[in-house]
Amino acid sequence: MSYIITDKLKLEGTAYIEIYPGKFDGSHWNDKSVFFEEYHWDYLTRIILRHYPEYDPYGFQSLSSGSWKPILSDLQDLAKRIENGQKIMDIRSEISFMSEYTENEFMENEEANLNKLKQTIEQFTCWVKENLQSSQFVSILGL
Repeated sequence: MSYIITDKLKLEGTAYIEIYPGKFDGSHWNDKSVFFEEYHWDYLTRIILRHYPEYDPYGFQSLSSGSWKPILSDLQDLAKRIENGQKIMDIRSEISFMSEYTENEFMENEEANLNKLKQTIEQFTCWVKENLQSSQFVSILGL
C-alpha cells in the first residue's frame, strides 16, 4: 500500500498533485497520471526542492530526465534508510510535513506510516523511471 493514487475516479475534490508522464501540455486529470493528496506529496518536497529549487506547489513544472536523476537517487536513498530501520528523528531533515498536525498524525503510527512512505517512494521512483524511458520529461502539476 502506498500514498499514490493511480485511479483518478478515486479522487475527491481538487487538492491533489498530479504527476504527468511527459512534458506538460496544458491538460489536467490525465488517465496516465498518478496523483498524491497534497499533504502526502509534501513528504517528498524537501528532496525535490534540494535539486529543483524552482519547484512551485501551485505551478506546472516539466522536469527533464537530468533533473529527475538526483531527485530519484535521494528518494531511493531515503527508502533504504527507512528499510534499514531509521525513524523520523533520523530522517527528519529529508522529509517535510505540511503542518504540525500532519506530523503528529504521522507520528501516531510511525512504523506503519514509514513503511507506507517507503512503499510510496519505491512505487514512485519506478513509475518516474519507466515513464522517462518513453519521454524526456515527467511533469509535476500543482494545486
